[in-house]
Amino acid sequence: MNKIGIGAITLTDVMDGINPIVFQLSNESHTFVADQNGLIGDAEKATFDCFADTYIGETKATYTETVITDDNKADMKSKYNVTVTSTNGAWTSAQVSETGSVKITMDVVPTGTVEKSTTLEVAFKAVNKVGNIVEGTRIISITKGIQGVDGVAVRLEADHNYFLTDSAGNFNNPSDQVTIRIKTIGDVGALTATMTKDGGTATSIDLTQADDDDDGYNDTNLVLKANDADDGTPFFGDSDRVTISVSGDAASTASDVITIARVKAGKKGEAAITVFVGSSEKGTIFKNGSSDTHKKTLTAKAFDMETGNELTADLTYAWKTRNDAGDLVSVYVDDTANVVPADTTDAVVAAGVSIIVGSEDVPDGESAEFTCDVTVGA
Repeated sequence: MNKIGIGAITLTDVMDGINPIVFQLSNESHTFVADQNGLIGDAEKATFDCFADTYIGETKATYTETVITDDNKADMKSKYNVTVTSTNGAWTSAQVSETGSVKITMDVVPTGTVEKSTTLEVAFKAVNKVGNIVEGTRIISITKGIQGVDGVAVRLEADHNYFLTDSAGNFNNPSDQVTIRIKTIGDVGALTATMTKDGGTATSIDLTQADDDDDGYNDTNLVLKANDADDGTPFFGDSDRVTISVSGDAASTASDVITIARVKAGKKGEAAITVFVGSSEKGTIFKNGSSDTHKKTLTAKAFDMETGNELTADLTYAWKTRNDAGDLVSVYVDDTANVVPADTTDAVVAAGVSIIVGSEDVPDGESAEFTCDVTVGA
């Protein structure tokens, strides 16, 4: 199937929505279990890690320890960098690069019964496939349950926390599922669970308490399926993010939340390429009926949004402009690519990579839109 893209000189930021960038954390909330003095051992500290992954469309970007800047972004396409800041200076984190991802761990968890929580602000920079920087921030909530002080805790541990879908939201594998292990420490009482989609109304989830091992915790598993097993209803519906909250009724401190996201692929087919129309170094403004020396060359460039590469082969171009009625009509040029009226002798429909526009082609004191449709393939 042909790929078709449309570009216009009046458009800006046309990449938005074509290959969305999603920054995903695998563990956005964690509870450590401490002794009566607020101390946790190395084994307990190792129970926390959080992978911070970035997706450009459905393609996983590569983590880099190099800070991304405007000066080096051209060399950082499809890469991302992460900076983690703790809001409580007594808690510090560490970052480890693993197989193209970054794993966030806790370096220092303070002792004592006062420093019981922190949030980690995870700021990321990513460069999309055509070299533009995208930035964002996510939050990890960290708490410490202290025996004899808090005495109880709930911990949610997911095997992963996202589903991959195509651009229409259809799951790549309808049988995919996320397993959330609900671990309780101490007598938390009866567990209740709720689910919200995109921050909407909370709905209850049925849970059955069970103890399936000898690790000192009471455990139960909550399984979220991409599509309902009975009628095939998509789990997410129209939402992109689902938040699960589980709490015990014995103490307000016994609760935890986890978020499951839907990572959408970039659009395919006609939107798989993006077209930019740029003016020559003389800019886009004519002043007071400029002379021929101020003519402007408009050039169309096409980029494959799946690879980020500029396309130069097997392309056809169709230039258009708006008439007095506001309709898009074909642009005509002479043998030197200068725009001319349609009834000019030897005028042809503009079908090259560039056209040359003069001040006579733009009404005095007004503006004119020039659009280029680009088709890849026969």
